[in-house]
Amino acid sequence: GFTTDPAEVRAGSDFTLTIHLKNTSKSTRVSNMLFNLNAPTEGKDEQTMAPAFLPTSGASSIYLDGIAAISIQLNAKADLLQKPYSIDMGMKYEDANAAQIEADSSISIPVKQDARFEFSDFDISPEAIAVGEEGNVSCSLYNLGRIKLYNVKATFEGVGIKKEEVFVGNVESGAAASIDAMLEGKKATKGPAKVTMTLSYEDEAGKVSTTTKDLQLEVTEMSADDAAMM
Repeated sequence: GFTTDPAEVRAGSDFTLTIHLKNTSKSTRVSNMLFNLNAPTEGKDEQTMAPAFLPTSGASSIYLDGIAAISIQLNAKADLLQKPYSIDMGMKYEDANAAQIEADSSISIPVKQDARFEFSDFDISPEAIAVGEEGNVSCSLYNLGRIKLYNVKATFEGVGIKKEEVFVGNVESGAAASIDAMLEGKKATKGPAKVTMTLSYEDEAGKVSTTTKDLQLEVTEMSADDAAMM
């Protein structure tokens, strides 16, 4: 078996891989064990091709006199896709009669990528609305990360407006999406007031994350003509 520290391995970070060993023989002890770890090569061209995991120092071979857990500190390439990666482990050891034995095994390490995105500046038209009127607020979302954003939704809230939700949908890696909302004035504000856009999205596992971005919007009292008409 094996464990990693931290438990969730993220691309571009260091982690410690600990492999737990057990001698399943009832009659023979093992000794002089040599382990070689081989990670898959990842990359689209010669400049970026490299093993998915590299030791932070030293070599990828580990020697033990006898049975014990082995640990090695590795670094996960920053450009790895979010998926499990297999490490092949070659083993050489001796039995009680000093006979040399070779074996192979493998372990699978899931790698996570952090979401990374940016917003453009808000386009607000008009910059002031009256109670009961609507104003358009829009911006662009740029997915700069290597993972797809699922079920993206933007929620606008503020003291002077009615709560508004906009469903954006899924945003592919390297793509842009438009966030376009019509905000209705609910209560007059003393000058421009803060409106908060909360963006929520899911990863492949369905885990929901949120981030916020603020804008300023002024809501004025309803005009006498509009009030009389109502």
